[in-house]
Amino acid sequence: MKKLFLMLIALVLLVSCSGSGSKKAFEDYMNVLKSGDVKKISEYQEKNGNGKLNVKDFGEMNFMLESFKKTDYKVLEVKEEKDKSVIKVKIKAPNLGEYAPEIFMDLMSLAFSGGEEKDGGKLLNDKFNEVLKSKDLKYINEEVSVNMIKRDGKWVLDIENAENDEFFSVLLGKIDKIGSTLSE
Repeated sequence: MKKLFLMLIALVLLVSCSGSGSKKAFEDYMNVLKSGDVKKISEYQEKNGNGKLNVKDFGEMNFMLESFKKTDYKVLEVKEEKDKSVIKVKIKAPNLGEYAPEIFMDLMSLAFSGGEEKDGGKLLNDKFNEVLKSKDLKYINEEVSVNMIKRDGKWVLDIENAENDEFFSVLLGKIDKIGSTLSE
């Protein structure tokens, strides 16, 4: 009976630890993003090749970094098989897409009044940062699946997998969906 009990404990420990490699890599990625520190994120991405969200592309748009700071997540489930992993995640991120139409209208007004491109970037940044400071900030709460692969012995986000597009969209506050919303 004692041996059976010990074997059951060992089995429970083995099952509860499975998937920990990809889970830890995902959590590391999210925690670096949540830092909002462009240097940390850049270094992490260069080292691990993780993500479509290259912070160098944000330029002067630090509102995305502020948005990342307000993002929360909870890993719900990890299914790891050999060199592939699917992680089910509950993610809460600022809903920037909710505010984008109005901000983009302000941007269009600026463009039609002869404003320069640098003024447009500043306007976007200022308006979205103002939104992110709001006490009534709206959030996206979604469950998404994140696909990871093992590359050179490390777990990384599978950026070529289209199934990760929804995860990245939530991280961006669904701002990438604004074109489809405006055309409806």
